[in-house]
Amino acid sequence: MKASDVKPGDKVRALKSYPGQFTAGKEYTVKSVGTTSIAVERDDAGSRTNGWGADNFEPAYTSCAAAEVDNLADEYGSPKAGPREPGYRFTAKDKPQPGDRVSIGDNGTFTVKDVLANGNIRFTDRPRDLTWLLHSNASVSACTLVQAANTLRIEAGRYYKTLDGRKVGPMEATGTDVFIWHGVHEDGGVPSYTSEGYWWDGKSEDTQDLVSEWSDPVEQPVVAPATTAKFKVGDRVKFRDDYGSSARGKEATVIKVDEWGVQVDRGGRNSWGVSTEQPSDLVLLPPATIADIVGKHSIVCLIENGQPKPSTLPFVHADKDLAATEAARLAGKHPGQEFGVYELVTTRKEAKVYRFAWQNKAAQGEKIDAIRSLRTLSGVSLKQARDTVDGFLADAASYETWLASEAA
Repeated sequence: MKASDVKPGDKVRALKSYPGQFTAGKEYTVKSVGTTSIAVERDDAGSRTNGWGADNFEPAYTSCAAAEVDNLADEYGSPKAGPREPGYRFTAKDKPQPGDRVSIGDNGTFTVKDVLANGNIRFTDRPRDLTWLLHSNASVSACTLVQAANTLRIEAGRYYKTLDGRKVGPMEATGTDVFIWHGVHEDGGVPSYTSEGYWWDGKSEDTQDLVSEWSDPVEQPVVAPATTAKFKVGDRVKFRDDYGSSARGKEATVIKVDEWGVQVDRGGRNSWGVSTEQPSDLVLLPPATIADIVGKHSIVCLIENGQPKPSTLPFVHADKDLAATEAARLAGKHPGQEFGVYELVTTRKEAKVYRFAWQNKAAQGEKIDAIRSLRTLSGVSLKQARDTVDGFLADAASYETWLASEAA
């Protein structure tokens, strides 16, 4: 990046670290621009007196997925068309991209270095003076795609996965012209890479080549067997997969626990779906958290002019990978249109406030305090107060379950 590429107020991302001032992968706001350097509003030490060469940064793009795609296309000259299949014929108007492996008739297969304005292709693995002129007519063009270039975008501060499944990072710029990135390999080495993620020369596949961004495996919560759990009203449970009726595998909410067993509600109007079960027939589910919601809820939107256009009632996918698969399917079905995946990042919910203090205490899980409060208020016996609180909690849980089933 050159200093002239940015202006005060723009966001930039450090390509490598400078102890005490800049961290690779971190974003900063430009304060001023010099001939070859830039200064930022606040460096890592919080100082406004700083400066570093502009070539140590890159532009930081907007968080909007659709806008980022457009910005990257403008920055690097990449086409916005969908992926091309092997055998695709290139022309002077529809040129191959740097890194593409192409066949030029009987002359062989080569890797594209760049395409000149006059339509001549230069290659990385062919003598410098041997170029190939693209034909204007696709039907007679001898230049066909063999393998598309690696489209992986490497960024400072991020981690990546090698072809053999190992972790490399965080990435930092090396300052050289060809192998411009390096990162710590999990075996202790510090390999260097080209801008496309190739460890060697980009012509032959190597197990150290980078193939994707690294994602840490998500540990799945252990589901405790119901026989060892102490059930309480409001718990979410699942019928065992070998349960002897059509309820097998279905989820329900605990609405009452007594000497007869665990009373659960699978949802529905009136008393439909309510039954009393033995603890051994149920599996206690872990409580849902905001992290669960953030990691699961994703929708697919049509994007027009950088703006998402969701349907009135979009389908909520179980995770972003399923949503990404659907976005790819829609893009293939509707060439020329752009589809994006959007994730739920947070939710807000205010606690419901009831008329009496004992109801609020019960709803917050303070059952003993709720019973005491009710007895103080009404003068009823201990048994009457306990039964009233239990009944209130059962009704509240049943109502929430019914609301959830109606929303589904």
